Parts: sequence; structure tokens; C-alpha cells
Amino acid sequence: ETDEIITTTEKELSVASNTTLNYVTTITSEVITTVNGDTLDLVVQADIGNREFVAESTSDTYNLSVNLGTMASGTLTVDGIIDGDDRSTLNMNNKIGFVLNSADNELIVSDLRIIGGANSEGAIISNNHGFVTLSNVIVEGTSNGIKNSNEMNLTGMNELLSGIVGGGNLSISEGETTANRISQNDINITDDGKLSINASRLTVENMNNSGTLNFTGGNNTNEVNGDGTTTINGTVVNNANINQDVRVESGELTSSLASLNGGIANSATLNTSGELDKA
Repeated sequence: ETDEIITTTEKELSVASNTTLNYVTTITSEVITTVNGDTLDLVVQADIGNREFVAESTSDTYNLSVNLGTMASGTLTVDGIIDGDDRSTLNMNNKIGFVLNSADNELIVSDLRIIGGANSEGAIISNNHGFVTLSNVIVEGTSNGIKNSNEMNLTGMNELLSGIVGGGNLSISEGETTANRISQNDINITDDGKLSINASRLTVENMNNSGTLNFTGGNNTNEVNGDGTTTINGTVVNNANINQDVRVESGELTSSLASLNGGIANSATLNTSGELDKA
């Protein structure tokens, strides 16, 4: 089959017809040939519909050399490989990462460690109008490295040390996500999902928890709704209504009883004020 030639911003990309591109520093001509520029940048901007950028081993580290351009239409899948504590790495090298400006943009990132993001909001992922899925991803670097202003879904075991900001909608549909900071309009945790975060680092207008919301410390000012459970594993002061069961597993929870509108199970320390409504 004849390879298709794509021109993007005076850069040429020769892509095998299956549009699956091996994620290695040295890339064979049978898979992809870059004439000028960064390989991942070319894949991001290549207007060829659905495409994949995949690692070959846990030891693969891809070093970005330029700021990524705006993502072209279609779905881009960036897959690493996990084996125990080892996983493939994408080093952003202080460059600007994925930018989704169109409703037909979808970015799927899985089994990957992302490091070296630039020190600016949305430097790793800036989702303005698209859809992003992160699965089994560790994101290190800046505190505001991921910006979600539209739709994002988290599955598997994620460690988002960079945090998520923006006015979007965030779903945690499976597994546990640990985040340094989250600021979103809406957060939905499904039955099989769990979010672990310091309460002071969470800002959300509408929190619906049908799974587990785990506070590791801090001051909670966010109303929590849903039929899930809020767990406490740290020193937490609650200043908002938690309209579901609360389980103090370790540490200490301080709250007015009027703010705890579900069952209370205490295995550590519970400091309360006011009276418990037994009606």
C-alpha cells in the first residue's frame, strides 16, 4: 500500500496506512518518516482522522522538542506500557502540550507518565472544546498543568500531581484518581470511581458522588451530593453540607452535625457541634 503524504505547517509526514505510529525515539521508515520537526507534533496536527502514538516498552521515553500545535480533527490515542512500577514516559521538556479547540477532538492517554510540563495553565493538556480520557496516567509538573473547559473522563489508577483547573465537567467512571488540585464546574463520581484529594484543594460547583470521595486533609467548602460515601483519612474541617454517608477511617473530622446529612461511622476522631436531628 502507498503511504499517504501529509503536509502540516511546512512539515511533511509519511504515514503507513494504518496510522499507528510507534512511540520510539528512532523511528523506522516503514512506520513513519519525519522530514522536519517533532514526530508527536506532526501526528497531533496531521489531518488524517483517527491515529495512534504508541510505546513499544516501559523504558521508552519520548522527549518533546517543540510546542505541540492545535490538534487536528479526529481521535488521537497516546498509549504507553505499564509493567509493575515501570511505565513509558512522555517528557514535555518545558513545552506546551495538547490543545483541543474543536468539538470533534478526542484525546485518549493511557498507561503513561508525563513529566516536564511548562509552568503555565493548561501547559500539558488544554481542553477547550473536545473530550479527554486519562487512564492509568501519572502527570507530574506544574500545579495547573491540565485545563479542562469541556469534558474529561478518568478511569483506572491516576496520579494527577499537576491537578486540573478550568470550568469543565469531570467524570471519574472507574478506579481511583489522586489529585493535587481540582477546580471544575461539575464532578461526577460513579459507583466504581474514587477521588482522593485534600479538601482545601477542591473547588466544584456541583459535586455528585455515587462512589467514594476521600478527603486526605484540609477544609471542605463544597456541598457533596449523591448516594456514595465521603471518607476521611486525615485532619479535615467541614464547612459545607455532606448529603451522604460519612466514614471517618483515620485522622480527625470536625463538623457541625447539621452539615452531616447521612449516616456517620467513626473509627478515629469526630469533633461535632450542635445537635443530631433524630427525627
